[in-house]
Amino acid sequence: YKADIICLQEVDASIHDSLISPVLRTKGYQGFYSNKVTSQQEGCSMFWSTSVFEMARAEDMQEFPLRSLLTKDAPLDESEYFNAKSTGRDLVELERWESMNGIRQLLEAHDEVRRVYSESVGQILQVVRLSPKQSTPSEQSCSSKPDSIVVANTHLFYHPMAGHIRLLQAFAICHKLDQIRRTDPESPAPLLIC
Repeated sequence: YKADIICLQEVDASIHDSLISPVLRTKGYQGFYSNKVTSQQEGCSMFWSTSVFEMARAEDMQEFPLRSLLTKDAPLDESEYFNAKSTGRDLVELERWESMNGIRQLLEAHDEVRRVYSESVGQILQVVRLSPKQSTPSEQSCSSKPDSIVVANTHLFYHPMAGHIRLLQAFAICHKLDQIRRTDPESPAPLLIC
C-alpha cells in the first residue's frame, strides 16, 4: 500500500519511536506522535507522504488534550466569525456552535459527568495542516487542489456506558477543527477526521 495519509490510534510510545516512525520515514513519510495526557505510554501517530504533501512545519502540527476543549477556560474564539468580510453564512456557522456554552453549563451542573470528562479522559487530538504539492501544468487543467487540508486524528474515550462522553468529545473536536479550518475565512480548508 502507498497511503497518502496514515492515522494510528492506541500506539505504544516505544513501538512508535523504535519501529513505526523509523520505517515510515525511510519510506518517505513525515509525521508525529502525541501521547495521551495520562501515565499510559500510548497515544496517536499521524504520517503523510512527502511525495504528495509539502513538508509540514512544526507550527502546522498541533495537539490538544480532549479534556481541555470543553473547560471554562477554553476560548470560544467567536471573533474569527466576525470581521469586515463577515457574511450571513458566517453568522449561521457561528450559531451552530452556540451550544458550546450549554455543554459547559451541563458539565458545571453535573459533578459526575464533569469528573469523568475532566479526570478520566486522557485522549489527545492531533491536527496538522498539510499543503498538497504543486501539480504539473497538465494536472492543473484536470482538477483543482485546495491550498491546504486539515487532518485530525484521535481516539475517543471508551467505556460501554459512556456514549455521552464520546458525544461530548466529538462535538468539542468538531468545534475546534472548525476554528482551525477557518483560519482563512475566504477559503476554509477541507477536513479529514480519523
